[in-house]
Amino acid sequence: MIGEGSSRMNWDALGALGEVMGAIAVFITLIYLATQIKHARAETHRAVSQARNESNRELIALGLQDKILEAHIKAEMAFAPDSSGPLEMLMAKAALSREEAARVLMVFVAYWNYVVQIVSVIDVLSVAERQHFDRFVRNRFRRPGTYGELYQVWIRLNAEGSSVVAYVDGILEGN
Repeated sequence: MIGEGSSRMNWDALGALGEVMGAIAVFITLIYLATQIKHARAETHRAVSQARNESNRELIALGLQDKILEAHIKAEMAFAPDSSGPLEMLMAKAALSREEAARVLMVFVAYWNYVVQIVSVIDVLSVAERQHFDRFVRNRFRRPGTYGELYQVWIRLNAEGSSVVAYVDGILEGN
């Protein structure tokens, strides 16, 4: 009988050990699945961001085609002939025609949209990629010139208070 109780005890101990190991395996599996879901979400976010960026580039390229740009300028002049903003600033300060100013503004908007896209995924960039992006922002918007001026006018009219502006301002101020 002693042998029988001892054998029963070993089976109970093995059963309990099996249950504990099973629970640990389930816990590890859940951690693995949570990690996979997190990576899948990040990848989906990057893919959506890239698709938006590509669509944006296509729209800007379309807007820069001569006939479309000319129609856009005529429409702008018809609906907002007295508006003051980036287009008028470019025409006054740089003595550009409306078409030339619209082209410069479209390129600026393309750069700005690129910045918006990157800032939305800034946390997934490597340190080197982020440093490269920050240099791009400083070179594009901090130095005196067209894009620095446009940035100041643009944020006053369109984007003041946004997280992207806060990020860019931080870069421009050296933070």
